[in-house]
Formats: sequence, structure tokens, C-alpha cells
Amino acid sequence: MLSNASVRLTFQDNSETETSFLVDIKIGVNGAWTNNAYTIAAPDQAGMNAVSYEISDLLADTEYYFRVRAFDNTTYSDYSPEAAALTRIVNFSAPALTYSYGDPANGDDMATDAACYWGGNVVVTGTVFSDQNGISTPSKDYYTIKLNRTDFALNWKDQRDGGYDEDDEIVALAVDQNRETIVTGTSMQNVTGVGNIPSVWTLKYALSPVLDGLGEAEPVWADQLNSSGRLADQSDVVAVQGVAPYWIAVAGHGNADLTNINLFVRKLSATGTVQFTAEKDLGGNEYPAAVAVDSVGNVIVAGRVEKPGNNSWFTAKFDGVSGSMVWSDTYGDTGDNRALSLTIDANNDVYVTGYITDSASGYTRMTTIKYWGEANGTADRRWTRTYPLDASATSFASRKIAYDLCQ
Repeated sequence: MLSNASVRLTFQDNSETETSFLVDIKIGVNGAWTNNAYTIAAPDQAGMNAVSYEISDLLADTEYYFRVRAFDNTTYSDYSPEAAALTRIVNFSAPALTYSYGDPANGDDMATDAACYWGGNVVVTGTVFSDQNGISTPSKDYYTIKLNRTDFALNWKDQRDGGYDEDDEIVALAVDQNRETIVTGTSMQNVTGVGNIPSVWTLKYALSPVLDGLGEAEPVWADQLNSSGRLADQSDVVAVQGVAPYWIAVAGHGNADLTNINLFVRKLSATGTVQFTAEKDLGGNEYPAAVAVDSVGNVIVAGRVEKPGNNSWFTAKFDGVSGSMVWSDTYGDTGDNRALSLTIDANNDVYVTGYITDSASGYTRMTTIKYWGEANGTADRRWTRTYPLDASATSFASRKIAYDLCQ
């Protein structure tokens, strides 16, 4: 990428008899190719060479695809692999503070989520590849740290193996108004009569946790969840209620059997007591992407349902006491459709955002739906908004949504 309107194509010349190279171009992954849009003269020097060519008549903020083939005035070569470029230059200032950690095992260490609460310190969580137990068989462990917001000094940390020297991976965290931290992920845990299987493992840390003999923070409690199939369960998202008593909701997916994946939701109290565990089949394989708890303790989950030939997005509300499903809604029947984020307003109305595939163009559009929070039995869509309003040659997706309680 050279600018908001120009790119440089670089490729290897693997032929010796070409007279030129021809470049095809299209806009968007589903766009129509314009053949021979640009002609590149063959290098002066015979043989195989690296070729570089600048294209400078492009539109800004547009996703382009390119492919190249050689031509010898008679025949064409095969096409090169496609290359993509987004004509957007992003400038940013260097961060004021940075913090990095690499485990001595020299594997892949990755932060997956971070949060703080109203002027509190920053909590970061992720997964490290480590030989924590010193047995020369490194595996993935949970890793959570809390950093002072003014200088990123380490307040506390906890590296936690699930107990069986197998892979344990954190996916998400949440921080409540008491500045207590909840993390969730997938850990190899023992299930009686089954053995060690991937399980949902959720931990909670106090504002100022007790440290063990190695200086590691001790969780206040840990919760293990296994769905009815008792095969493999994956945690996807976690949320904490915005007001007291700070109920916690964890949503994920698990194998109901060897062919079907179900959605599950677990609601926990601030002290780790299970209020309910709900498991639902919405007509395909369900994968949650967002979860929230409303002011009266009901749980709302959104994500996608994989069906033969397409994905539909789903939203479902679960009763806060019994865990029974109050209503559910699927949206989008053609192509790839996904709910990616949700939020709740002061009236407990629900806003879900993501993307829907336009059946005519094949491109995706940013889509947001408002649901009436008090609906019972049937989902009540109050409105649906999409962007762009008309057909576009580029795909759009909405990734996050939030509600400003001060407005």
C-alpha cells in the first residue's frame, strides 16, 4: 500500500519468453473481474526476475483484488494467486505505555481480552505456552495480569494450568463494578466416567487477591461446565451484570453428540453459585459471539447458527431464574449472516449488531436490530437498520455496539 489511492504489485517472473504481463482487477471478493486492466512491459533483462508495478488510479477505502498472467503475443500463462489490498492508510501515535510478556518456553503467547472499570487498573488475560510444572512437556496455560493504570507496573498475575498438563486457553474476561475479575476459557478437566475432556472453566479474582507461595494470585472460585454430550465444550463469551448483585453469564458451545453442536448458557452468582445451566438446539450448530445480563437478571445471547448452505444469526433470551428460553430469533437465510455484539439499554431493550449477506449482490451489510426486552414467547423486532442502504461492491460488517446510559 503506497497511499489511499495507490498500491505496488510485486511478483516473481517465472517465464522467459513473455512480452508482457496482464493484470486483472476487481472490487470486493464477490466483484466481477476486469480483464487486462493494466499491461506491464516485460523486463529488459532476459530470464526470471522480480517485477514491481505501481497502480495509482484507485478509489480510497476500497477493497481491491488483483491477479496476473504472462503473455507472449500468442498464449497466456496460468493466473497467479489472487492478492488483496485495502486502499486505506491509518496513522496513529505511539502508545504512551506498553507491556509485554514472553514465556521462557518460547512458544506462542497471546493476549485475548482486556478490561477495566471506571478509572480502575487494567486487567489483561490470554494464553501462554509454558512448561509451568517443569516436566519438559510445555502446554497452553491461562495467564491473567493486572497492571497499574498510571505506569503499567504489575499489580498481580496468575498463570494457571488446569491440573493435567494439557492445553488450557482463555477466551474472554469481564470486570464488575467492584473491580473483581472473571475469566473464562476452555480447559482439559476430568469428568467422572469419561476422563479428561475440553471443558468450560471459569475463574473469579478478588479486587486484591490472596497470593500463593509463588506470588501467584489465587482465584476466589473456579467453575467447570460440561454439556449433556460430555464430549467437548468450548467457552466463547462472558458478561457480568451492570448493577448489583452482579450476576455472571457464560455462553459457549458443545457437542451434543458426534454430529450436532448446541448452544449453552450458565448463570452464576457473584460467589460462584450456579443459578442455572441451559442448553439449546436452534436448528443447526450454534456458536455464541456475545452475551449480556439485564438489570433483572435475564440473560441474552447472540451469535450464529450454522446450517447446510448458510449461516443465520441468532438472538435468544433466557429467564433469569429458571433458565428457560423466553424467546429466540434467527435472521438471514442466504449466505453468511452473523450477530457479533449486543448491548442492553436502561429499559432492558436489546440491540444486536453484525452483518447480513445481501442475496442480490452477495456482499455483506452492517446490520443492527433492536428487540423489545419485555417480549414473551416471540421475539419482537422494533427496528432493523442496515448500511449501506443500497447494493455495494464491498462487504461491510459491524463488530461492536454499546449503549450510552448517560444520554
